[in-house]
Amino acid sequence: LDLAVLKVEAADLPVADLGESDGVHVGHMVLALGAGPRASWGVVSAIGPARSRNAESDVFSLDLTLYAGFSGGPLVDARGLVVGINTSGMSRNLQLAVPAKVVSRVVDQLVRHGRIPQAYLGVGTQVVRVPETVREPLHLAQETAVIVIEVQPGSPASSGMLIGDVVLSLDGHTIADPFDLRAVLRPERIGQRITASVLRAGQRLDVPLTVGERPPRSR
Repeated sequence: LDLAVLKVEAADLPVADLGESDGVHVGHMVLALGAGPRASWGVVSAIGPARSRNAESDVFSLDLTLYAGFSGGPLVDARGLVVGINTSGMSRNLQLAVPAKVVSRVVDQLVRHGRIPQAYLGVGTQVVRVPETVREPLHLAQETAVIVIEVQPGSPASSGMLIGDVVLSLDGHTIADPFDLRAVLRPERIGQRITASVLRAGQRLDVPLTVGERPPRSR
């Protein structure tokens, strides 16, 4: 999500009114606005997590066309309230918008910290299939999980996770692929203690971890 916070030395500027994005449901009519000005009318077709490495929250899938110049523009409901921000950065094929409540949270973080803190454990993972012979004794419904293929030295995960651990869940949230891992590690979890349920050498173990903040990349 590309957002910038601008400070303007002016008063009485017209601003758009924000709506409650939690009140948006599948089937609601929306209007996407873009540069031009141009507009595209349609409905919210789905609400759920974006399958993207950059996803921080649920997104609105839209049954309309986001033309060039629409990314970053407002998504407006039938009352004229802004309920989201159109984005083309999460998918090349889907028409998506980020809910207004997420945008407000990101803006608040930018104002307070000058950046967006990112939670992390410091592991590299990939999807692995959980064999039925393992699922049945443990009463597992999930068919896939993630296997740890890298543990960064000095990272939060280095205190308890090992390469080869199969992560089944984090704090009770099923982890079927790396995107599920990303979805659980929200910024508000930084500093919190969580429990990872892992398979290690055929045994199911609970590994306590403290969620860390991803260090800035060296330039």
